Amino acid sequence: MTQNPIQALLWYGAALLASLSVALINGGGLSYFDTAGYLEQGQASLSSLGLDLAPDAQTLQTSSDAGVGARDDGAVVGSRSAIYSMLVAGARFTLGLSAIPVLHAVAFLLAVALPVRIWLRQIPDARHLMPRLVAVPVILAGLTSLPFYVAYLMPDIFAPILLLMAATLAAFAPRMTWPERIFAVSYGVAAATTHPSHLLIAVVLLPAVALAALIVSGRRWWIATALTGLIALGAMAERVVFTTAVKYIRNAEVVYQPFLVIRVIADGPGYRYLQDSCPDPDISTCALYDILRKSDNPLRLTASHIMFETDPDLGSYKLLDAAQQKRIADDQIGFFLDVLIARPVDTIQAFIRNTLLQAGVYNSIRQTIPNAETLDGLFRMTDLAPPSLRETRLYDTRRELAWLDPFHRLIYGVALIVIAYLCLTPYRRPPLEMRIFVLMVLAGILANALVNGGISQPSDRYGARVIFLLPLAAGLLAMTRHLTEPRT
Repeated sequence: MTQNPIQALLWYGAALLASLSVALINGGGLSYFDTAGYLEQGQASLSSLGLDLAPDAQTLQTSSDAGVGARDDGAVVGSRSAIYSMLVAGARFTLGLSAIPVLHAVAFLLAVALPVRIWLRQIPDARHLMPRLVAVPVILAGLTSLPFYVAYLMPDIFAPILLLMAATLAAFAPRMTWPERIFAVSYGVAAATTHPSHLLIAVVLLPAVALAALIVSGRRWWIATALTGLIALGAMAERVVFTTAVKYIRNAEVVYQPFLVIRVIADGPGYRYLQDSCPDPDISTCALYDILRKSDNPLRLTASHIMFETDPDLGSYKLLDAAQQKRIADDQIGFFLDVLIARPVDTIQAFIRNTLLQAGVYNSIRQTIPNAETLDGLFRMTDLAPPSLRETRLYDTRRELAWLDPFHRLIYGVALIVIAYLCLTPYRRPPLEMRIFVLMVLAGILANALVNGGISQPSDRYGARVIFLLPLAAGLLAMTRHLTEPRT
């Protein structure tokens, strides 16, 4: 059958509408306090390239002084993507920040369209079904957290895009054309460079990709593994280029926040290790332990307070001088390994517990909704944020939208049941490639939980940004099942 262009346009339009529904209701994007950091870093990066987009000299000066995630000691914090920062800042001074959700929606739609296109090639006279096969799963995801992350002025939407590219390569790599392979790898690299956690997810997924490709492709398993490895290598190369550019263009040094140190301290094994080992001039983290002991407030030992709080009653890491902070950050892998060797059972148990909590519990959309604290912090951090961020309709409505969480979780639960049934039932199971694709999506959700819950901190933001792939995957399985012949 030939494809009706009007019908195709309607299907894709419905998918875009479902993805953009929250942005349309809100009257713009959903902001987070670190949106300010991306605006500042992006403006400084564009200025370094000779693209001064700020509307006046005073704003430009404010932006440039902030630097590329710069700290008081002139070092540059490497936790924000230079590419995504320039994208956000460029949109701010050209099309407006409302263009970012549109970009997010189109980017996600393309990521879903690629595996559908590859799969449909083996079904005779089925090309006309592509708009429907793309749109219906996206619309199902649009009933959950997808539109909140499309509207979110943060790079989180690129985490599920990365997972979809890895799943596509694992399931379909041998049958992909070279342009499709190049697109998948390039798109995966772009997604992996938007946040350091995405790079780690790409690395963690490599063994799962190799196993999945071995099942579906046999001796050609290495194709998917090599292509996924190129995604990880490409993201690593971006970090090298970024570090080199900061060193030679800004005459500064890139430092990373000590997530591993904070995690093992907050979980307990790291704190007990410091109790047993400090004072010791060879352990840089003893300086942090000295401050942690100054207050009995139990909130002082939560990861977010250790990392970011500046109140003397609750803060610790931020109260150290820049040189001490840098030593702790530089030594975080060594400290983590010391704790792991000294307390292996406690450390591994905490890591597994955090991963499971992240995968199964923390998936609310509430962190995407800005409140007064979020916006006050955002506008304190930058003069580049447009005043319209205070005028969006969903501002300060977390309590009013709390009913969405049980509704979303019901959909996720049903989607898991559908996936399990369709993968395990002996009658008319979906094709092996599509089942492998969906199982790789599930592996990606677990990899996201391992990286963000295990290494950083279990958070609703990190869980909800990928969990909407469950109804999407269930929809794809159900629809492709009816395109195959009954199996015995």
